[in-house]
Amino acid sequence: MSKLGVPALRRRPELLLVAATALLYSWNLDANGRGNEYYAAAVRSMTRSWSNFFYAALDSGGWTTVDKPPAALWLQAVSARIFGFSPWALLLPSVVCGALAVWLLMSTVGCGDAQRVSSRAACWR
Repeated sequence: MSKLGVPALRRRPELLLVAATALLYSWNLDANGRGNEYYAAAVRSMTRSWSNFFYAALDSGGWTTVDKPPAALWLQAVSARIFGFSPWALLLPSVVCGALAVWLLMSTVGCGDAQRVSSRAACWR
């Protein structure tokens, strides 16, 4: 029994669904390029300077900022620092957040005996 009272074997379909979601979101991910080139340039600048990281500065001097709050680009900047500046590194946080959103939906909808309903809710838009 897990600490939520649901046996681990009953949670296996949920984990498989989250893994399948991550796989499908990451399928042919590099075909999207860097996503939005404007924000990709800001992420590149954020990886080069801690000041630019905290203020989401677009230029290397830190004078021009983008129109999003810095927290919106922090995951991409951290990923680009770890894996290098590439399309995969920029779009990988979106894959992780999408899979976590599916898990959150299943956890929210699925209470007690409604595991089947929560799995169906996560599959349909």
